[in-house]
Amino acid sequence: MAEVPSTEAFIFSDLLSSPSTRGKFRMKVTEAEPDEVALALSSSDKNLRAIIGFPYYIVNSEFNDCRIITPPDEVSLRRETLLFASQDFLEHAERSRLLKVLVRDVWLRIREEPYTIGLLVKRLLSNQEYFTSLSRYLGLSYMTRSQKLPEKPQVKAANG
Repeated sequence: MAEVPSTEAFIFSDLLSSPSTRGKFRMKVTEAEPDEVALALSSSDKNLRAIIGFPYYIVNSEFNDCRIITPPDEVSLRRETLLFASQDFLEHAERSRLLKVLVRDVWLRIREEPYTIGLLVKRLLSNQEYFTSLSRYLGLSYMTRSQKLPEKPQVKAANG
């Protein structure tokens, strides 16, 4: 986790300094790609833990027989997110302000409306190239129950 600053590295750092966890665990720390984490989690080692982000933790809990452990309250899971835009775009104050409002609105809508996130997931998974790449990144072939997933997305053709 020391290789590149990431959300997972920040969460790990917060866990190490948290009064709830400080000095309570002996551990060996290893950095791994999401597919390597899936392979490790599919082993029978019940003491293995991983800090993994969305959508990896959801997929591993669903298809790799993993349990999500909620961190202590003092460990913040919210981090600032940066949005990059061209200088030309940002020079128009009204357009820049509108983009910020739209991004926040869409994020809240995704978090609050299960129907909306369902539509987004369906749209993403209907793209064969994206589905193939995501399957590789997630390490689905290593997961204990990944046979529940179709080889390729089953999407109905759009009318008209």
